[in-house]
Amino acid sequence: MGEALRHFPLENGLTDNSRDVIDLTAVLRVGNAEPSSVGGSTWNSRLAVDKAQAHVSHSAYPELEIKVGDKLRAVERPGEPWFEVLSINDRMQGRLIVELGEA
Repeated sequence: MGEALRHFPLENGLTDNSRDVIDLTAVLRVGNAEPSSVGGSTWNSRLAVDKAQAHVSHSAYPELEIKVGDKLRAVERPGEPWFEVLSINDRMQGRLIVELGEA
């Protein structure tokens, strides 16, 4: 379960040739799952915001070296949007949680 993403390794904003571009499948969550109104109730529609998370199986991609500043492209979504890696949580058992921002 997930969608196709392409990882582009960068170093100081330039292509990092020491790491390979990798196609992977991951769960990509964009925006808040349950946005709330000012009064605290939830709205029925989802709001698109510039924050996202990618949940990547570490065991499926042991060669993946993802770093802050790298970019991910959602190749199955309309317009193939780009995301920049803001932080990485590798403390979860068996998966990486990658915090993303709009690129």
